[in-house]
Amino acid sequence: MKRFLLAQITLAFGLFLTVPGLAQTKEQETPIKVTPCELQNAPATYNHKLIEVTGFFSHGFEDFSLVDPTCQMRFGVWLEYGGEVNSGTVFCCGPSAERKRSKPLTVEGIPVPLRADETFMAFDSLLQHASEVVLHGTVVGRFFSGKTSPDGEARGLPGYGHMGCCSLLIIQQVKSVDPHNRTNLDYSLTADQPQIKQGEVYQSILPAWGLPQMLEDQHQAEQFQQNWKFENPSQVAIKVLAHHLNLDEKIIKALKTVRQTPGRFVYQWKAKEKRKTYQIVVSRPYWLSFYAQKPERVTWVLLNAYEISK
Repeated sequence: MKRFLLAQITLAFGLFLTVPGLAQTKEQETPIKVTPCELQNAPATYNHKLIEVTGFFSHGFEDFSLVDPTCQMRFGVWLEYGGEVNSGTVFCCGPSAERKRSKPLTVEGIPVPLRADETFMAFDSLLQHASEVVLHGTVVGRFFSGKTSPDGEARGLPGYGHMGCCSLLIIQQVKSVDPHNRTNLDYSLTADQPQIKQGEVYQSILPAWGLPQMLEDQHQAEQFQQNWKFENPSQVAIKVLAHHLNLDEKIIKALKTVRQTPGRFVYQWKAKEKRKTYQIVVSRPYWLSFYAQKPERVTWVLLNAYEISK
């Protein structure tokens, strides 16, 4: 796979420099307001445009991306900072994880500045606070659609980000970022993977589960007044596992809690007759609070479930 990102982005590292204002590559350029779904569904339309987008921003190992659970996307949108500040995202086959550049970022011959003001600093502080995190806010940036065919349709991979997965949005300004002040929510999208012993292997038993399904679970819990989904994470785990294994829920007893936070539970259950162990990760996601009828009432949903065997 061609390293399109490396060929397109000029990256060098040096002193961290705060840019006091947004430099203009076009006089008095006004950003185009666009939704994440519009950006992902028609990337060529916004190529090289200055855009403003409100959404969720996911950051972690091999991930710095724009996220929207309502989008039916073919390709994602990778994120990076402009100016002389690197996001520090670790991924293949990209630039160094260093946080500083010696000169402003240039992409496809276009210099992209950064307004490193207090709002940006708040955004970056939340981003770097945990190994994996989801933020919500509004950013302005320069968009690069990546490889496209003459008719504007995507062909192959766009070429930016991890393994060339995505189009690219270079953040020039953070206009707003929501605080992480809810102590009972989960601010990560990634499920805990099993800690296995020598000779063991594991696999996800629900590979198709994702954000749209979690959103549907929230809507169903509200519509049918399924209070247990809001109050009992272990029951959510039991029902998921019983359905997958085609077992009576009463058979699944003594779930072992292997990790617990206010917004997440990780359970394990050992099926003795099958000599297999199952790990179920349930979460009360931060992002779901934006779609809930009452933001303070977020359901417990499945993040992932694994089968561990020898």
